[in-house]
Amino acid sequence: MATYIKAYQGTTPLFQSDASTWTRPTDWLTLPVAASGTIKGIHAVFNNTTNFATVRASTLSGANYTIDWGDGVVESAVSNAITNHNYDWNNVSSATITSGGYRQAIVTITPPSGSSFTQVFLSEKYTATSGLQSYSTGWLDMNINLPNLLTGQRLFIGGAPVRHAFLERVNITSWGNITIAASMFYNCTGLREINSAQWITTAITSFDSMFFNCQSIQVIDASTWNTAAVTGMGNMFRSCKALLEIRCAGWNTGACTSFAFFAFDCVSLAKIDVSAWNTVNVTTLNNAFNACNALSELAIGNWTLTNLVTGTNLVRECLNLRETNITTLSLPAATSVNAMFENCYALPSIGTVNIPSGATATSLCNGCNSLKSAGFTGINASTSFANCMLSGTELNAIYTALSATGTGKTITVTGNFGTATHNPAIATAKGWTVTV
Repeated sequence: MATYIKAYQGTTPLFQSDASTWTRPTDWLTLPVAASGTIKGIHAVFNNTTNFATVRASTLSGANYTIDWGDGVVESAVSNAITNHNYDWNNVSSATITSGGYRQAIVTITPPSGSSFTQVFLSEKYTATSGLQSYSTGWLDMNINLPNLLTGQRLFIGGAPVRHAFLERVNITSWGNITIAASMFYNCTGLREINSAQWITTAITSFDSMFFNCQSIQVIDASTWNTAAVTGMGNMFRSCKALLEIRCAGWNTGACTSFAFFAFDCVSLAKIDVSAWNTVNVTTLNNAFNACNALSELAIGNWTLTNLVTGTNLVRECLNLRETNITTLSLPAATSVNAMFENCYALPSIGTVNIPSGATATSLCNGCNSLKSAGFTGINASTSFANCMLSGTELNAIYTALSATGTGKTITVTGNFGTATHNPAIATAKGWTVTV
């Protein structure tokens, strides 16, 4: 994981650096540019008997296409059928050996003459491995140029149970007319470098799980993406544990309805600007930024969330979160805000958040150790502000803003220093139980 060191003169950085530190290994073979309609790749070959590789591609004509595996084997592959290949160490030149101990083969996938590929899968399981639950391929580097992929068809690079632990770079010149990029790089755990700023995304409607479990990538530059048609971004960057920055400030998110688990478990994420996003149609934000431990600011204060149904665990365990820019945030359609801010250890204040009477709010701000003020109104379900830093005055303000129908409901304020001077009668008079 990269380490940041910043120096300032006043408020001006003395230097700035791109967080991405990936350098292509010097002992990798030079990967040729992929001609239009083709794929070029480098595959590692280890000194063992399990160097599995597969390709499944469909052609417009239904005719066979060609795979040159780079080890002397060139075969005709059946359209839309899995083509298996198991590399033999002895059939790959010893001159291609790397410091990693593997040899290399350059793979070329070519459509039939006069035709083109309509969809491609590089994530299929080797057919003869029925007893193998999961395994990693040996793909290292890919150049993909597929301008004729069809609407409704897919380009799957990663997948499950196959993962690409050695695939460090993917360069996509064109992905044609596909509209769904969901799960495209799923389980590409070794991915470090993509040319994302060059991708044309105008027609894409779904980014769900696109980079799920890409545990090595540090920066994703999506600053040029047109996201106006995208309705789903759930799990998009989930478990990208090395991800430091997502460049997405200019996204048009007006059509998006779900950000569920969007950046869940991105424990290194330190920079993302969501302040200008249009969230008027969003219905779910559950776990969107849960466990983004390094994130210090998430500017959601300008969001319009009139259609939000669930905000459960929205920023839960964002351990370094210090600013949300919330002045007033209304959630009129919400049914659950459970643990929305739980264990945000560094968050000092939360502006006014209007919660409807039908929403559950379990552990709403439980464990927010630095929380000194919180302007929640309308809470009508048992909740917790335990182990915060709320004064008696702030606790009284929270009690005052609780719903008037508190019978059978509990608010837990254990561990706040303000319990020495608070007035729990404000809450108990409305039927609430105050647990100190």
